[in-house]
Amino acid sequence: QSFFIWTAGIVIYDGGTREGDLHSSNDAVNFYQGIGITSKFSGSYANEVYSPRVFKGVIRYSAISLASQPSRGPSISPTPAPTIEPTPHPSKYPVTSNPSASPSNAPSKRPVTASPTKQPVTNAPVTSSPTNHPTSSPSTSPVGSPSFNPTSSPSKKPSTSPTAHPTTASPTSSPSARPTLSPLDSCDNGICEAHESTATCLFDCSDLVLIANGIGNRGAQGTMFQIKAKRDIAVTSFDFYGSSIRRDLVEVYTRAGSYKGHELSETGWTLLFSDDVDQLGRNDLAQIGGLDTEVAIAADEVQSFFIWTENVLMYSGGNREGGLHSSNDAVEFYEGIGITSKFSGNYADEVYSPRVFSGLIRYSAISLTAPPSKSPSRLSTLAPTAQPTPAPSQQPLTPSPSKNPSKSPTLDPITSNPTKSPVTNAPITPSPTAKPSTSPSASPLRSPTFNPTSPPSKKPSASPTYQPTTALPTGSPSSKPTSSPLDSCDNGICEANESSTSCSSDCGDLFLVANDAGARGAEGTMFQVRARRDVAVVSFDFFNWYPGREQVQVYTRPGSYVGNEMSETGWTLVYDRDLDLVRQKLTPLGDFDSKVLIEAGNVQSFFIWTAGIVIYDGGTRE
Repeated sequence: QSFFIWTAGIVIYDGGTREGDLHSSNDAVNFYQGIGITSKFSGSYANEVYSPRVFKGVIRYSAISLASQPSRGPSISPTPAPTIEPTPHPSKYPVTSNPSASPSNAPSKRPVTASPTKQPVTNAPVTSSPTNHPTSSPSTSPVGSPSFNPTSSPSKKPSTSPTAHPTTASPTSSPSARPTLSPLDSCDNGICEAHESTATCLFDCSDLVLIANGIGNRGAQGTMFQIKAKRDIAVTSFDFYGSSIRRDLVEVYTRAGSYKGHELSETGWTLLFSDDVDQLGRNDLAQIGGLDTEVAIAADEVQSFFIWTENVLMYSGGNREGGLHSSNDAVEFYEGIGITSKFSGNYADEVYSPRVFSGLIRYSAISLTAPPSKSPSRLSTLAPTAQPTPAPSQQPLTPSPSKNPSKSPTLDPITSNPTKSPVTNAPITPSPTAKPSTSPSASPLRSPTFNPTSPPSKKPSASPTYQPTTALPTGSPSSKPTSSPLDSCDNGICEANESSTSCSSDCGDLFLVANDAGARGAEGTMFQVRARRDVAVVSFDFFNWYPGREQVQVYTRPGSYVGNEMSETGWTLVYDRDLDLVRQKLTPLGDFDSKVLIEAGNVQSFFIWTAGIVIYDGGTRE
């Protein structure tokens, strides 16, 4: 019997040796290696199926018997052949409490019912004597009630009593000289025709939808794609599938033309939407609501969009980036990319191509050109004006403007009493020298200078200090000088000759920043460290993806982890606790259950595991 377990929460399994091989068994059940799969009855085998994989879990069952139970009493007549296996025990009681010794020789003298009905239960037919064939001519008068089913074929002759009045009160004597373009060519019919727009038919041409793609089986924080308008449209919103049920920030950016070459730079992008959105998981569309600014796109123009969320939005693998994926009579949608960073990082690590956004594009059909006038002009102009004024001014701007410009400036100044002295204060020195003094001042200034002199003085000070700086200088140098002025405990530096035993303040609780918050993640990460001096690794802080309380485990092994990724042999568990994880923030684990001692020059490997997803970055070389 085969089984398929599916959850958006990620089923954990191990890698196997060969699909279909026996993996474990007991005296009742054999369990065989299978596959991992990222889609539910959709997609392609090459992209969705991982083989071999071994389900990690427990199979619960009961031991039952599917064979029929033995009869409670012996057969009335013997079987033609004996049974293959006798019943384990004879029945304790006969099937009937008082079976007859022999069958009755005659039927019962009394009927089963005391008084049978005199008439049949069913009502009489509608007609007392129905005909075997339909009538050859229609009835001369209508029936009192309509028939339950219409006649199989129309009547061969016209009705003997036509209607007394025509359907229309005053029919036209001749057909219309200008018939309508199409019987459907009217507003409020649910179809936005080519000549209609929101300006002329709001009901038909607003809140339109293009299904870009169905439910996706892959995802990242962002996706970029472009659309082409086949008529003037305004993009109003998007619906998308999130990877999990949660409320998270969603941002939508746009730019005219293609996004190619602009995946990692914010220059040229315009932010249209930034707010928290309730995301409903992989199988239900999340609606972001109206964009803060609708994006008008003229017919035959291309516009790019970038949707970003702190959760993960879903998409599918594509065939070719830039290839047409879906369209209708107004919009063409093209395959794009998935991206794990927002305007940062490098293309090789952050961009996945091709990818197809899963969701809806909401838009309205608009008109970016002014509609024609309803009626022609009655009088034609002789010649158009180059730049006509809307209307002449009724009053001059100045109440009484001068007829001619003034020939000379005003005789009186603008201010009646100008200041007699400058506004700024006098300089600090009444008569500053043109050159600096050649010797220093004989006595110090009462206040320090604002800026010290650029070169030092060439001569010693005229008045040295009266007393030396030290009260009692040493008569001779120390016979055992310190190796370095900084070579002392409690200076914040763990020197080569110090350790946590000799100077815990300097050599305890040290750390190395391995990497900042990354843009990728998985349940686990393995890495190795090399000690350049004797060290004891006591804990880790790490960035995680999903908030909540999750189990965190840390394993270690001496030497490299390479070749030991899939086997627990040789690994030692040094930490196993449940922690309250905070999304994309450093979570301190606290001290390991036992310190990991590494001698200088040796390599030690570590494996951090949590269902909360450890965040990491793509690297250059393992």
